[in-house]
Amino acid sequence: MSRGQNMSDADVARRALECLDLTDLSDACSEPAVDALCAKALTPHGPVAAVCLWPQFVGRARRALQGSPVRLATVANFPGGGEDISATVVEPGRAVDFGADEIDPSSRTTRSSTAASVMRRRW
Repeated sequence: MSRGQNMSDADVARRALECLDLTDLSDACSEPAVDALCAKALTPHGPVAAVCLWPQFVGRARRALQGSPVRLATVANFPGGGEDISATVVEPGRAVDFGADEIDPSSRTTRSSTAASVMRRRW
């Protein structure tokens, strides 16, 4: 990030914060962990750009971030991209219904064009 001549350290920090995504895709992710991550997303210096969580936590995070500009991201077919393609198409639709702004799909390279095609038809 290049600093403009008139940008203070605080301005640079705010701009960096606006680009930051907080993520918990750990096996230990839980409702209390989601609540804590969402609270961290709303800093006294401004909000982060997004929070990324497992699909099953999207609704909880959406409620915790209600009224804030923080976007909500989730994953589909993550991490290995080896799930059944029909399940991979359903999961993102549910996440969007619960308030996800962004879906980050994962697929094996041999399936990626098929998955992308199916997902385009869904939305």
